[in-house]
Amino acid sequence: MNKLLCGILALTVSLVMVESLTCNVCKVGLLSKCLVSGTKNCSAAQPNCFTGRAVFEGIPQFVGFKTQGCLDTPSCNRTVPGTILGASYNTTYRCCSTDRCDAESGANTVQLSLTAGAALLVSMWSIARC
Repeated sequence: MNKLLCGILALTVSLVMVESLTCNVCKVGLLSKCLVSGTKNCSAAQPNCFTGRAVFEGIPQFVGFKTQGCLDTPSCNRTVPGTILGASYNTTYRCCSTDRCDAESGANTVQLSLTAGAALLVSMWSIARC
């Protein structure tokens, strides 16, 4: 019974200590450069980082507009058509699920945050002590 309680305690501590996903935020981006940027901790409802790029159909050489932030899973890896002032465009949303994986360089690396690492160590220590 003690081992079961220790296991539950270790799992609870791990879940409490793990922080939410941190994503880059780009409210307004033009020509692949972000004009208004920052970072944001995502909610459980939007558990993915995303980069969205809008490209106008009639001007393929124009890179278009860019946006970044947190996004819900059903909206990920989709292309959504739209029009503005009669001009058609497509916005493609690419998602990833590790901290700041939506970086400018596009490098998607797996990162273990300090808090998640500490939670893992505490869990292992708790299990070893039981």
